[in-house]
Amino acid sequence: MRAARRRRGQAVLETTVVAMFLVILVLGIIGLGTILSASIRLETAAREGARIATEGGDNTNICNKVLLNLGRNNDVNQVPGTVAISIYPNDITQRTFNSQVKVEVWWKYPIPVAMFNILVKERMLYARKVMVVTHAAN
Repeated sequence: MRAARRRRGQAVLETTVVAMFLVILVLGIIGLGTILSASIRLETAAREGARIATEGGDNTNICNKVLLNLGRNNDVNQVPGTVAISIYPNDITQRTFNSQVKVEVWWKYPIPVAMFNILVKERMLYARKVMVVTHAAN
């Protein structure tokens, strides 16, 4: 009788240890996946902003396009975290044909998995895209 109870207790303990390990592993995979997804969205946003800049778009259009790509469901008002955008040259008249334009985006992305907040102190993501202007500003 005692041996059967010990085996059941041992099985419960082993299941608990394995289950805790698996939960931590799954949460880590989810956290890493969200960071990877956010970095891909950030790269896309920087590229799209630079594309708008090369086609003669003004800074407002560039910022809106970047935020549109970062927002949930393509909504500018649903961007999680804080975003900073730098456009060089800042003045649209300095973006002449065959010159370079640079769009930099910094995104302080909130990680939804609490365990990752302990491991990752700084969640600032960064993307930069440099393109050549194909349309002269009017």
